[in-house]
Amino acid sequence: MDAAPDAPALQLEWRQAAGLLVDGLGERAGRQLIAGCANLVGLFPGTSTPACPTTAPHPVQDWASLCRLCGAPADSPLRLCLDAVLTVHGAALAHLGPAGQATHPAALSCHLLGAAWEVGSWPQFAVLSALWPSVAWILVLVGPGVPPQLDSRSVAWHGPRYAGGGPGLCCTLTFRRGLYQDLLFPPGGGEVSCAGDEGAGRLREVDLVVAPNAGLAVYPEWAGALRALCRLRTGRAKKLTARFTDYSAEAAWMGGEAVSKVLGGAPRPSVCENPFAQPLMVPQPDHDLPTLSNGFIIEF
Repeated sequence: MDAAPDAPALQLEWRQAAGLLVDGLGERAGRQLIAGCANLVGLFPGTSTPACPTTAPHPVQDWASLCRLCGAPADSPLRLCLDAVLTVHGAALAHLGPAGQATHPAALSCHLLGAAWEVGSWPQFAVLSALWPSVAWILVLVGPGVPPQLDSRSVAWHGPRYAGGGPGLCCTLTFRRGLYQDLLFPPGGGEVSCAGDEGAGRLREVDLVVAPNAGLAVYPEWAGALRALCRLRTGRAKKLTARFTDYSAEAAWMGGEAVSKVLGGAPRPSVCENPFAQPLMVPQPDHDLPTLSNGFIIEF
């Protein structure tokens, strides 16, 4: 695993990578985005990481509460670029429930499936460290869209330090190229480990699986991943929360139907609106339905 960069290097990497996100937003909006993201994770130029007043997860339930937390305006461009990250945050809230959030789990492992543009904008995921200051995040970005040169590479960072305490927890993000089912259950029967700080554990010891804008009804390639998740749950005592998202309610409903069909008539998964949908309509030539990035959740 690559060594964790020092604070100035991480600030530079953050700003360089965040700059990739702002094409088409304009220079002023881009500056707002980078400043807002950096503020949220405690990366202030020329200063040390500020202390968190609490170790509890921040009660961010929607975009309005996120903007209040980081001091951004209600129409902040953060909402245009953090929908995938906050969808992971929402999955963690659902996974733990109120009681689990109160107990402050030591670590959470999350696999992000179908990773593509998220690879180039990985610094966004440091936001999770600010929202969950008591949690060491173990993130794995998985998909055939991961460039070959990044396969199995990892980056690490420390979250905000606690008030009156030591440094923040170390979080890791690993890139894995390939089909999810082949990484979970290699065709040769071997074991695949997830690189991470001090042996983060094996890929199958995952808590959350999130597939942004999956298109379950459009891409039959998801069938293998769905079957692998079912296999992963078999005989497993540890809870696993899996969420797929899509752009519209119709696409999410059809995605649920596809899941039921792939799994041999299993009950159709529930579909709900995502409070962290990107608030920017995606024009569609054939309908006027609300169509938003990560707009609707399929709870698998």
